[in-house]
Amino acid sequence: MRVDIASVRGLPRPIRYTSVFEEKLGAGIWRCDPAGQMQWSRGFFELLGLDPHKVTPLMRRIHPDDRRPRRDLDELLLDRSLLEGEFRIIRPNGVLRWVHNQAEISLDAAGEPACVLGVALDITGQRKVLYPLKLDAERYNALTQVGGGLLWIGSSDGRITALPNTEQAPEAHPFFGKGWADLLHEEERDAALKSWAASVATGQPYHVEYRLRQLDGAYRWFRCMAIPVPHIPTAAFGSGWAFRSTCTTRNS
Repeated sequence: MRVDIASVRGLPRPIRYTSVFEEKLGAGIWRCDPAGQMQWSRGFFELLGLDPHKVTPLMRRIHPDDRRPRRDLDELLLDRSLLEGEFRIIRPNGVLRWVHNQAEISLDAAGEPACVLGVALDITGQRKVLYPLKLDAERYNALTQVGGGLLWIGSSDGRITALPNTEQAPEAHPFFGKGWADLLHEEERDAALKSWAASVATGQPYHVEYRLRQLDGAYRWFRCMAIPVPHIPTAAFGSGWAFRSTCTTRNS
């Protein structure tokens, strides 16, 4: 695809009026016809860090790892996921920016694809904010894989709401909801439930040992430790407490 500078100057008047929004939002508008000829708004040039009076292939500015093969309009009609996405660009000064692109196909009077009209947004700031959260999530996921035992998250009303490492323990699925209480040996059930209620009331750690019924009907001893986590949204965890915990098999 090549950039038609003359066409950029000739974009429809309503599009030229959007320059103020492009500047405030860090956005740029582009248009591509069936022949692959592109038209860029001034905001799109600024987003890429390019001079509007010079022709530069767009592909040259996209990070090599994020480049996609060229698609024709018929392919875009069949797979609309190709019209959206995030990718990195490298400006002429070497600065890397993240861009989110959204586009729509415009049809002519006969219902045939006439062009693709898109908008690109600079999302580098959002990426920087989300990166630490993504890193923490990856670390947490790693810990769930190496921590051993059965990791679970429960609500203050006694429901198990998540099993982070359940891929390694598919037999743990009956734990969900309040099913775990039905698996408790009757001799330990009341004590385990009372300890849960006490932890919710006091905020103290939950630490119990009990027998759990296995798929084959036999009981095995488990040591369960949990830490109440306050200030969880009530819509997700009842009265505002959640438990992060692990269950491990107790040695004889």
